Amino acid sequence: MDPLADVTPLILTFNEEANIGRTLVGLGWARRIVVIDSGSTDATLQLLAADPRGQVFQRSFDTHARQWNYGLAQVSSTWVLSLDADYLISEGLAEAMRRAFTAHGHQGLAGYSIPFR
Repeated sequence: MDPLADVTPLILTFNEEANIGRTLVGLGWARRIVVIDSGSTDATLQLLAADPRGQVFQRSFDTHARQWNYGLAQVSSTWVLSLDADYLISEGLAEAMRRAFTAHGHQGLAGYSIPFR
């Protein structure tokens, strides 16, 4: 079983037509992707609708904290990968996550920190 099977990517979007496709491609390992959209008026929602793994929730933006917390409430998996829609998710990142889960498991951990640039 893939160690990433219990990780749900959580993405905040607002008019991310230029970025969301690339982000979804990088999440090829994800079984479910939760998206909190703040009222996109471009093709973001159409691009998301084309991916059967995506579940989109609409919520007017008030603060980042409330958007993220609303998104977390929609996730039922043990782990969440919080992302902005313009992040490029490499296969190297996915492999690093797999290695971390394989080496450390899930026991007694509250989270992981992943440096990025």
